[in-house]
Amino acid sequence: MRSFLFKLKMSKKYIALLLLFVEFVDRQVHATAELEEQRIVTYQRCLLDIHCQNVNENSFCFGNDDTKAGVCKCIEGYELLSRNRTFLPNVMGRYPRSFWHNQMTKLDLINYLMKRAPQTRCWMGGTLRKKMFNVFIILVIMLYVIPSVNVLKELIVLGDYCRTDANCLLKDGTFGNCVDGRCECKFDRQLPTEDAMSCVEQRDLGEICENDDQCSFTSNAVCRVSCRCRAGFALSRDAAIAFFDTCEENAQCSEFLQGSLCSNNTCTCQDGFHGYGSRCTPNVGIGGTCTGLEECIPDARFSDIANCIDSVCQCLPGAVNEDIGCGSSRTSSSIVVLFVCNICYLLLRNIIRLA
Repeated sequence: MRSFLFKLKMSKKYIALLLLFVEFVDRQVHATAELEEQRIVTYQRCLLDIHCQNVNENSFCFGNDDTKAGVCKCIEGYELLSRNRTFLPNVMGRYPRSFWHNQMTKLDLINYLMKRAPQTRCWMGGTLRKKMFNVFIILVIMLYVIPSVNVLKELIVLGDYCRTDANCLLKDGTFGNCVDGRCECKFDRQLPTEDAMSCVEQRDLGEICENDDQCSFTSNAVCRVSCRCRAGFALSRDAAIAFFDTCEENAQCSEFLQGSLCSNNTCTCQDGFHGYGSRCTPNVGIGGTCTGLEECIPDARFSDIANCIDSVCQCLPGAVNEDIGCGSSRTSSSIVVLFVCNICYLLLRNIIRLA
């Protein structure tokens, strides 16, 4: 994505530079025509050729008749000295806003640039230069401008950045919506195609369809006249979200409960495993090698009874729970010791009395 955005920015920079250069050449051609006229036509008014002798002997009176004065003009092969002029083109001000906002079609752009070509002027070599300039503009359009416009107009895909809906041109010629700076499908029940270049109408299982993209809203569904399950998959009812939920097939359990299966219409784990959270985990038991707490206890309610310590399931100090094997043997020993102590106490007290 970053690479595409970088290319997009560079394309606009190249177009701007090309247009700047075309505008500069255009103005220079116009300026050259004006300078050609200034080099051969003076502001010295005249009625006869003799009146131009004060300019020099290589001039004559041009544009005069019996009732109108003319101006002194250089004879062929001669020209006047003239001061230089500088022209600074303003591309952003001369080209339409629709181009900079990516809303101008390629045909509009070509027509606009061709209108900017200089018109025919009466100066030496003018017709030839105009033709060369037109050829130059056409080459620029074909080699640089049109490919760049293609990038700007056609390579935008759904999910890419945008400024207006006009940036979201789809492969079928329609436009998506620009929402929060990204291109999206125009309507709620539309889905992006696999290449993200078009939008298709969403179809649910059992509805008539035209292609697989319309069925993609449902996982593992394809279009076979209507949306159906892909080969190897079966239509599943509501999926289970917790162990011991009711079920009819394994797919209902394994959708959200990792490693689970449907046994006796109940989502459970295979032998040697128990459900903890949303997945099946091995039964380790107290004293066994473990990798985590969930292997030592059946569920989170027993987290204060045992834990995985130094990769071994161990009872926590003072914790007693015979269901998971903590405290049962310790309790029996305590009862025996207490019984023996009571007997010793009674015997000792009787001995003292007899004495």
